Amino acid sequence: MLDIGFGEIVLIVIVVLIFFGPKSIPDVAATISKGMSKFKDVQNGFQSQMNDLKNEMNESIKQEELKKQSVNDKKEDSQNPTISNKEEK
Repeated sequence: MLDIGFGEIVLIVIVVLIFFGPKSIPDVAATISKGMSKFKDVQNGFQSQMNDLKNEMNESIKQEELKKQSVNDKKEDSQNPTISNKEEK
């Protein structure tokens, strides 16, 4: 997910210690954790909506292809009535 190495993590911890102090680190960590959790929920919801849209579009495309195939079949039958008459005999 995030490509963060050990050096970057140490730098982040030092910056957090300087800005927030050692007493508020648990609060900051809890706030960050809640934020990340909400972000993941939104991301999953978005992904779910995109998958639903994709499935809906695929279904619509399949229905259009079936309609076109049906129209083409009807055109072929109407253009070649003698073939269908010979097959009936």
